[in-house]
Amino acid sequence: MAMFGIASIGLANVLVLLRVFILWERRPLILRLMSFGFLSGFTAQFVCMILANIKLSRACIPGLCLGAISKSDNGIPASVTWSPIAKMCVVADHTPLYIAVWVSPMLFESLVILFTVINALDRPRSKHTRITTALHADGVAYFLTLFLLRTLNLALAATGDPSLTLLTVFFVWAMTTTVLNRSLLNIRHAEVTESIPAESGRASPFGMSGRVEPSVQVLAMDELTLYDPERSPGSKKAHEPEAESPEDEGGHRASESVGSNAKLLMLEVYERDKRRGSPDSDWEAQP
Repeated sequence: MAMFGIASIGLANVLVLLRVFILWERRPLILRLMSFGFLSGFTAQFVCMILANIKLSRACIPGLCLGAISKSDNGIPASVTWSPIAKMCVVADHTPLYIAVWVSPMLFESLVILFTVINALDRPRSKHTRITTALHADGVAYFLTLFLLRTLNLALAATGDPSLTLLTVFFVWAMTTTVLNRSLLNIRHAEVTESIPAESGRASPFGMSGRVEPSVQVLAMDELTLYDPERSPGSKKAHEPEAESPEDEGGHRASESVGSNAKLLMLEVYERDKRRGSPDSDWEAQP
């Protein structure tokens, strides 16, 4: 069971290694350093756990724990006994090798936080995109959480009490999986948010704030007509029929919208004369 736990933590550290590698823009030097740190820590932890199991398994044979009768054949107290509560063989003795088992993975985790902090300090402020922010924040959170849990295991193992040595092992394994999965989901969240822009006027399902972005309505120029004060509802011209615009050779009529060059020119002259204080007759006298 302990070996399966170490293997699961090793797989989690591989995912962390790849995340730091991506954070450093896939630099080969970072990959080599992180790989060396991972292999060193994992190998040391694996070897220490094997040595601890060999040392404490002198009273346990495959498929049967002789510690169930509290003593082995030679009268020495059993190091591994059967627990009716846990329904498995548990450690009934202590060895200093368990301290090395919990210290070994902390070497790689220290390397992870070191490279994460260096990358955060070295990266320009303008480069703090959503994905890099998620990597930095989750990298620090992952390290701090695992560091506290490893410290707890280390403190209990250092007491020398066999009943406390493996007290939090399963909790640490569960929390390692939980924190890592949360970190990977947040990174994927940030990647999708940056790669798929939100449509105008709709809230993106991958948005970080969850608020609807303001939409921009584009209207055709022909839909906005020039306001003529002489044709207001209370004026005389409002009841007079409008003269049709002459057709050109192609059978097209001049546009009566703001997009028409003639109307734009008349509007510009009107606004300029208005700023100068000219009477309204100047506007009416224009063709």
